Amino acid sequence: MKPDIYILYEFQNQLTEIIKNLNAYGLKKDGNILCSFDFLDVQNILDTKLLDGIVTNIPRFIIDDNTRIAKWRNDFEKRFNRKPLFTDAYAYDFAYIMYDAAKDLKKVPGETINEALFKVNRSGISGPLSFDSTGQIKNNIVTCIFKDGDFVEL
Repeated sequence: MKPDIYILYEFQNQLTEIIKNLNAYGLKKDGNILCSFDFLDVQNILDTKLLDGIVTNIPRFIIDDNTRIAKWRNDFEKRFNRKPLFTDAYAYDFAYIMYDAAKDLKKVPGETINEALFKVNRSGISGPLSFDSTGQIKNNIVTCIFKDGDFVEL
């Protein structure tokens, strides 16, 4: 049986093995594998030839080359001696979200943390940081295909 599409929602170590096996058995074709964000970590482990043609949704900052993001990446690499993962950027942004909410809590007596979080509206490494009416953070996500060692927006 050869499915038309494979949807892989796994952690890095499982994705690595599944992708190796899909390649080994000739089951990977351009665009027939969709991966979770953890694909971002796999791209640093496997040969890029094994990854070509895989589709994934990624945070826009991964493919943006703006100066502020480039400086953050460079500072991170100098401090931690490794390239930042997407989770590092989200953790960095989360710290600022909590900082902004805590500052607002001091200004408004009786306000709850949820009320303060809904007011957060700032620019972060991962993009604009604000919450929708249901409490979900508004993500700046793009769909890309991995080609020749890079992400190409679809």
